[in-house]
Amino acid sequence: MNILLSANLIGSSHQHFEILDSTNLAATQLIAKARPKEGLVISADAQTAGVGQIGSAWHSEYAKNCLFSVIVYPSFLKAEQGFYLQMMVCNAMRKAMAELIPTLDFTIKWPNDLYCKDKKIAGLLIQTAVRGYYLDYAVIGIGMNVNQTAFPMDIGNPASLRSLSHQEFSRSKVMSDMLFRLDASYEFLKMNHSSATGMSSILDEFEQNLYLLNQRAIYKDLNNVQLELYLEGVKPDGRLILKDKAGKQRLYNFKEIKLLPQIFKNTI
Repeated sequence: MNILLSANLIGSSHQHFEILDSTNLAATQLIAKARPKEGLVISADAQTAGVGQIGSAWHSEYAKNCLFSVIVYPSFLKAEQGFYLQMMVCNAMRKAMAELIPTLDFTIKWPNDLYCKDKKIAGLLIQTAVRGYYLDYAVIGIGMNVNQTAFPMDIGNPASLRSLSHQEFSRSKVMSDMLFRLDASYEFLKMNHSSATGMSSILDEFEQNLYLLNQRAIYKDLNNVQLELYLEGVKPDGRLILKDKAGKQRLYNFKEIKLLPQIFKNTI
């Protein structure tokens, strides 16, 4: 699979494989051995051990989807600013797909999924290393459901660009569009990491496009207690801001809260 652009940084070099255990694993192993040039993209037609956030499995049919990882060296970011990198990537994915299919409404499900019509179409896994107070490297792993139309029954609520739009897509085109947006967004982050206004714009864009923003839904916490909560936004460190029925604000880190299928489609 070829990349259909002449990229400034991200996508300037590309390695494609028919089958890998994981593009993220291949990228981290390469960093350990050779410290490749920033912007290298590693893609595969299939993965035998693809994962999502905190070890969640990622299923993909052979040669139907976009599975790739990008190597970057964001040493300009302090470790505590790491969630801005994740927000930047989510924003870039959403914008690329919104431009590709303007008739569909794409949102970001906290903390790392791309949604459309209450369905998951893409997932993100960023693996980072820290040196001192700053990030050393980041491997940005993206799985985008493109032309797959059948999914296992036990993996939640997936969909693909094809199943949602009823048209087939070039995987090279979809991946190139994402890399183009990712390249521009990464450059913006690099140029504005010390600007409060610039960083706020990344957070604002992420918040404004959150799935179920300003809506009530049923969640389950770590104690398996079901809670009816209202989504207000996200903190710069990545914690989700929810409000309970009594009006009390609650903050949750990754995996501390789970959205359940029963959704209230109205606002407060």
